[in-house]
Amino acid sequence: MRFLFLLLVAACASSNASRAPGAGSIAIKSVANASAPPVTYSVGSGLVSGPDLDLRLDQGCIRGTMRRAPIQLCSDPANPNHWAGASGDFTAVASPDGKSVKVDGYLLLDSLRELDITQIIPVENGPGWDEMRKQPALLALATTAADFAARGLDAVNLGPGATRYAHAVDERVEIAELERTYDALQRFLTGSV
Repeated sequence: MRFLFLLLVAACASSNASRAPGAGSIAIKSVANASAPPVTYSVGSGLVSGPDLDLRLDQGCIRGTMRRAPIQLCSDPANPNHWAGASGDFTAVASPDGKSVKVDGYLLLDSLRELDITQIIPVENGPGWDEMRKQPALLALATTAADFAARGLDAVNLGPGATRYAHAVDERVEIAELERTYDALQRFLTGSV
């Protein structure tokens, strides 16, 4: 019993020690569905994560997943508020007073559909919100994930080929991968999965 207690204490201490300075949590209320409960995300220096979101800022790029779909956006060196990549194109700018973030642009849901994420996001007070003020693009993505959750939408990323070639100048895919994806989609749509 003493061993179990020490193990629990060690686990709690290590998990708290691993949190980034200024880390905390934020609760985001959906703009799309005001009656939905807020979604809580853990926030740290250059990261935000929750049940449907796991994003990290890494060398000027945001990488991770939103609702199991990959996210990859990089900051424009000429305008650090502009983010573009395989997942979309948007700007996210904190207001001078830090009470809101203005977002203008879109996310790509798949190769055929864009989601307009243009909005003004209110920013609350607290350590987690202070981190979001520093990284408004992460807040824009977390707010979009909260809207998906409020609408009850789930996302599945289904497509052939390696993601490193998706939507790139050298985009390519093997015929066998196209055939496997076609078969998987057909099984899904006919309910035989």
